[in-house]
Amino acid sequence: MKEKLLKTLQQKPYFLVLLPFFFILHGYNEFFSFFSLKFTMLHLVVILVTTVILYFFSFIYVKHAKKAAFLSFWILLFILTFGSIHDMLKSFGSNFFSSYKFILPFSLLIGIVFLIKVKKSTSSFQRTYIFLNLLLFSFIVYELADSIQQFIVYKKQGNLIDNRFTAFNDYQPSSTPTATGKPDIYFLVFDGMPSTKAMKAEWNYDNGLLDRFLLQEKFFISEDSKSNYNLTVLSISSTLNMDYTPPVDLEQDETKMYFKASASILNNSLTKLLRNEGYQQFQYQPVSFNNKDWKGGLFFEDMLYMNYFYKTLLGRMYRDLGWQFSKLFKNTSKKYEERNIKVENDLHKTIELVKASCSTNKKQPQFVYAHFVLPHEP
Repeated sequence: MKEKLLKTLQQKPYFLVLLPFFFILHGYNEFFSFFSLKFTMLHLVVILVTTVILYFFSFIYVKHAKKAAFLSFWILLFILTFGSIHDMLKSFGSNFFSSYKFILPFSLLIGIVFLIKVKKSTSSFQRTYIFLNLLLFSFIVYELADSIQQFIVYKKQGNLIDNRFTAFNDYQPSSTPTATGKPDIYFLVFDGMPSTKAMKAEWNYDNGLLDRFLLQEKFFISEDSKSNYNLTVLSISSTLNMDYTPPVDLEQDETKMYFKASASILNNSLTKLLRNEGYQQFQYQPVSFNNKDWKGGLFFEDMLYMNYFYKTLLGRMYRDLGWQFSKLFKNTSKKYEERNIKVENDLHKTIELVKASCSTNKKQPQFVYAHFVLPHEP
């Protein structure tokens, strides 16, 4: 049995299939629960198809099955881990060695030498096959164990920037909550808009017309408002949790912070309190990824949909260099005009949703959070 297993590990390139599974599983665990099964499986299929194509061309080149598997594995490994390699080089502080004008020609040179060496090699690759098979199998086992741990944490705490719910836990109503006679609550956020006092002081612009209208309609306005954070997700999640967020290291992983903060906008002390008070809740905002109430464009949708792609060689080149080539083939002003139209359509969509929520035929009081991407660019 042992000898049969050893022979199988020496002959079969399981590592070539395990690598795509490891890449997808590792990426999923990084942002556990944020990716749908469909989204994850689609990326897995794309990478598996890429693996087959690489093996096909490698076999044509070396005309040897074991060499082809070995060669295509290393090419695939470089493609999938290029983002991590690039980030590591940038962390050393050298702009030259992390620049594309160095890293791409250098990688191409190393790749050509590697192709020649593999083709000329007379090795049986038995020890290499054993090592790679066991290594990738160990990585998969580790990621599966991590998935279980992530699931336990998720069920207990959720993937939130703040799962303390301090305001909710401290709230002790004097009587059993009922929905009767409670007012509707409208939370309107104008993204990027300073207070009228700040506008007068800095730009000599009077925005009092909007203030007077809202005050007349019984809204509360924070006349001396300012944000404690430089990011919308942190500011709004802190507001709805009625507490400062726990310390956040933006330099460490801003993307993971954004995912968790956007989830906290949907699940926080205020939403829990209002649910207990019998409120229906609607969030017409493009900030959270899994917001069932919003069907328009997302604020940073690339952060979600490009997550796997930006880790790869092609993804990094598209992200960092693509804009330079797009200038040659695209009308830049037209591109921004199309984006502005899309944002304007979403703005009108938000307005219509708020208007529709004002129906008087409601059995429950409601909380409506409307996020207007205005005067935020564009």
